[in-house]
Amino acid sequence: MNIPQYNIQEQLIEFSEDDVRPDGTLVIDVVRDIYRPTQTWLARPENMPIPNIVITEGGQVLAGGIRLPVTVIINGWRIRPPDNCTNIELRGNIITEDGSSVFVPTQAGHDVSVYEATKRVRGGLTKWNIISLVLLAIAEVIVCAWIICDPKEYEPYTAFCLVLVTFIQIATQARHNQA
Repeated sequence: MNIPQYNIQEQLIEFSEDDVRPDGTLVIDVVRDIYRPTQTWLARPENMPIPNIVITEGGQVLAGGIRLPVTVIINGWRIRPPDNCTNIELRGNIITEDGSSVFVPTQAGHDVSVYEATKRVRGGLTKWNIISLVLLAIAEVIVCAWIICDPKEYEPYTAFCLVLVTFIQIATQARHNQA
């Protein structure tokens, strides 16, 4: 875990040269290395007068339980990499409120290459996903038959489908909350 330092006068979040790997890469996990430490630092009594530095937006659960939060650096703050850094591997989403670059050149004045690391989504197509999809497909067929054919004949099946879909939604939400 990288521990950021806060340069209040220049409004910079900085990392130590010790955080840089031998190949010149600084790995930054946005939530672990920026958002959480910054919120902890701001909560200290001596830092209470400092306006907020980072906020999060989004984070809604998307298909497959993927959360897509975005960390936003606000109030003019930026990130300055250490002088021995040539590349930044960015894990997570971070932007500034005005759309400008999150990173400024190093103190020595050179720019660094920033690339986003893609995080592999856990799970993929599991047995639970397959069962859910099959049950939802069956429910859709029954509801379509109810709409097209005699509604009285398919009414009990339609009620069953509504219960089934509700169960799948509740079970899926419970699995997302565990993740």
